[in-house]
Amino acid sequence: MKANKIIAIILFIVGELLIVSGFLTFFGYLENKILVLDILVVSIILIFLLVDIFNPLIDIKSSSHEKVASLGLRWFFLFAYSVLAIAGMTLFAVDFKYQFMIQAILFFLLMMGIFIAISAAQHAGDDYYSEKQIRSSIEEIRVETKKIKLTIEEMKNVPETIAAKINTLYDELKFVPMSNNPTCVDLDNKYLAGIKSVSDFLNSFPVNFDKITEIIENCQRTLNERKNNLSI
Repeated sequence: MKANKIIAIILFIVGELLIVSGFLTFFGYLENKILVLDILVVSIILIFLLVDIFNPLIDIKSSSHEKVASLGLRWFFLFAYSVLAIAGMTLFAVDFKYQFMIQAILFFLLMMGIFIAISAAQHAGDDYYSEKQIRSSIEEIRVETKKIKLTIEEMKNVPETIAAKINTLYDELKFVPMSNNPTCVDLDNKYLAGIKSVSDFLNSFPVNFDKITEIIENCQRTLNERKNNLSI
């Protein structure tokens, strides 16, 4: 990271020297305030280019693909700004008032474009983490149910009906899709709380198999209701 910053600073300094010397050499005849404005505009383009290369506003390493969501937008707005800004410098090379207004408007539009790009990236990130949370909830339900299934298989005095019911639950969970439907989320939480309580009853002494049966049947009803709800 430090090496990137050093390289970026060196490139910026070299770039600025080339920009200033280039304008003074080839456009030294322009009015001073127009010359300064032109140098400032090209410097802005250079700064945004270096920032996006060496210190992007979006996390490249993020698994939510935020970079992909905003990459095209950012480069589009930067390219459009660069072309239009240079065109404004060319068309209004000797008129400071008009060029200043055009450059100010273009810079404002560039800022709006960057804001849109960042918002798009954040939206992509929010969707990713929301989906990840939903997936984690379903996975936790399956893991907890499997734990109960394995525990029951290791116990010798568990009625066969309980073993059959928990096996049915486990098999049906394989086909339950993710959903961000509020009703489905509530049902997932209800199921998870119920299946976790089975573990507590299995570890108690004496084991209350009637209560365990009741809880598993409630979990089955919750699961059936969950499957009947629309998946999103």
